[in-house]
Amino acid sequence: MELGALFIITRGGEILASNPLARQLLSPEERSWLVELAQARGWQQEGSIQRWERPGERGPWLLWFTPMTNGSPTPSFCAVTVCDTNPALQIPDQVLTSLFRLTKAEIRLTHQMLAGRSPLEASREMGVTIHTVRTYLKRLYLKTGVKTQAALVRKLMQCARLPVPPQ
Repeated sequence: MELGALFIITRGGEILASNPLARQLLSPEERSWLVELAQARGWQQEGSIQRWERPGERGPWLLWFTPMTNGSPTPSFCAVTVCDTNPALQIPDQVLTSLFRLTKAEIRLTHQMLAGRSPLEASREMGVTIHTVRTYLKRLYLKTGVKTQAALVRKLMQCARLPVPPQ
C-alpha cells in the first residue's frame, strides 16, 4: 500500500491544502465527494478509515481521516490521506528517456516490471522471448546503474513522482 496523497479540509468544507500528488490524483468531482465524506466522517475524535471503491477496474482506495485540533478542544481541520491499495505506477516515457536514454522496447519492459510482472510474464505480454527480455534487463541494469530486478524496480518507483520534463 502506498501513501502519498494528502488533503487538509476545513470544517466548512474548503480544501485548505493538498500535496502535488493529491492535486493530480483526484478529479474535481472526486475532490468534492472527498470533502462531503470528510464533513460526514472526518470529525470523529479517533479518526476513521473508509474504503472507496472506484469505478472500472481500478483498485479501491483507503481514505484515512484524522481530525486536527489546532489547539482547540474540538477539531478545526481534517487531514485526509489517500492510500492506494493496488498502486499501478505509471512513469511517463519522456521521464525514462531523459533520465536513462531508454529505447522504446526497454520502456515497455519497465512498464511491465512496474506492473509487478516477472520476466517470463513480461515476455508473454510483450510478445518476445524470455531471452529478449533478459537482454533488455541487462541493458536496463547498465543504464540505470543497478544490479538486480529489485533495485531496478525501486529506482523506477523513485522516478514515478518526478515531473515530466518540458519538450
